[in-house]
Amino acid sequence: MTRIHAVVLSCLLGVFAAGPLSAQESEDPSANARFHVGPVRLSPAFTFVGPGIDTNVFNEIDNPKRDTTARFAPSSEWWLRTGPGMLALNTQVEYQHFVKYASQRSWNTQDSGRYSLKFGRVTPFVFGSYANTRARPNYEIVTRIRHTEDAVGVGTELRVLSKTSVVASASRTRLRYARNDDVYGASLSDALDRKTESVRVDLRQRLSSLTTFVVRAEHQQDRFDYSPFRDADSVRVTPGFEFKPFALISGNAFVGYRSFRPLDPRVPDFKGLVASLDLAYALPSTRFSARFSRDVVYSFEPTQPYYLLDDVTVGVTQMITGSFDVALNVGRQNLGYQELITPGVTSEFGQRNDKALHAGGGFGYWLGHTLRIGLDVDLYKRDSTFYADRNFRSWQAGLSVKYGLKP
Repeated sequence: MTRIHAVVLSCLLGVFAAGPLSAQESEDPSANARFHVGPVRLSPAFTFVGPGIDTNVFNEIDNPKRDTTARFAPSSEWWLRTGPGMLALNTQVEYQHFVKYASQRSWNTQDSGRYSLKFGRVTPFVFGSYANTRARPNYEIVTRIRHTEDAVGVGTELRVLSKTSVVASASRTRLRYARNDDVYGASLSDALDRKTESVRVDLRQRLSSLTTFVVRAEHQQDRFDYSPFRDADSVRVTPGFEFKPFALISGNAFVGYRSFRPLDPRVPDFKGLVASLDLAYALPSTRFSARFSRDVVYSFEPTQPYYLLDDVTVGVTQMITGSFDVALNVGRQNLGYQELITPGVTSEFGQRNDKALHAGGGFGYWLGHTLRIGLDVDLYKRDSTFYADRNFRSWQAGLSVKYGLKP
């Protein structure tokens, strides 16, 4: 671990060792759990889609392959209180089935957890996560490929005043791709396997029972196993707001600045605006949603080590009656690639900007407030500026049964 991370961890442990301060009432994240089984509280959910159709299983431009699909994904949130401690877990298992193309079948899992101890105004915590999945990783990598990601971290929350708190944390994340898989002839393991260490400090000010103002500062170091020319240090400062689910506007919105500094002088810096917004606005029978993100994403391309991703999605869900709904959403993504700087050489790409599109809709029938039976249709499209063989269009449709979601 780097020296700066060691210093922060020492501070966190120092706060923990300071001992109890005056008592402060905190919210119970398990208060709205659906089921209580002894000391355990849980909120299970599941999604089943099938039978469904995928018109382009491998996302090819020529001779696309069609198949019948099904997907089953049970999940649950768990809470267990242990005196002053709280254990919170989130588990999900997914099975993806293809009738004809057995090579695309997969079992996937995503799990995360956090354990916190409350001592008056001080709440130290540890957290971790593990994902082992064959899902498509992002908008650039449109092939299903096995990869794992695990993270561990430690932190402390200090409540300074009745409505003001400081949260400091440090974490380490490992990302690994299967060694025998490649995309367009490139090994994702060679290009993208890496370790990320980060330190984050949040200053939180509760403005009301539903709204919190947050100033977030983060230092991040990325170190690649086999492609050290991609190594980089970053600093982010992103103020924003968090809105609770029962607010008229719910979700979160962070907009700020990132300084992305690669260690190799051939890789261009990035200094500018980054954002992460995920908001919803609810009326009695209509719900509007909007998501927007802008940030640096590492690329597997050997001469284009990263791209700037702009991702915007909007949606609307309309309750036709008390039980029937219609939902529509559309998303647009722009991948602005950054080329290695080679003195005296003009890039053959110029400014490469790839485009992606996702549009979908469906209708459903609600049984109560947590079970929905529906039919959903989605269109996925990709257009590359320079690689014609990476352009594709895919339709996916299927019946769905979802439990655990509210309309």
